[in-house]
Amino acid sequence: MQDMLTKIVDMDEKARQLTEEAERAKVASQQEIEASSAKIHDEYLERARKRIQINQVLERDAAENQWLKTKAGQEKAAQAMDELYCQKGQQWIDSIVQNVINS
Repeated sequence: MQDMLTKIVDMDEKARQLTEEAERAKVASQQEIEASSAKIHDEYLERARKRIQINQVLERDAAENQWLKTKAGQEKAAQAMDELYCQKGQQWIDSIVQNVINS
């Protein structure tokens, strides 16, 4: 009988040890998962920040190129208007004066 009680106590002690080890393993796994999750999150944010910096430079360059094209187009149009005025300016002035006088 004493032998059986000793076995039961030993089995209970082993069961408690196994349970404690399982709990420790569970806690360690949760901590590892949390650390891994935080690491993945930080890496993702770092990649996103780098991509934003790259995109910012690319977008700025694209906007600058578009601005230069627009500016060149506006300068070309202004030059064409100046040339047209040089060619027909006096004719326009005469026409306007005639219209005013004849009204």
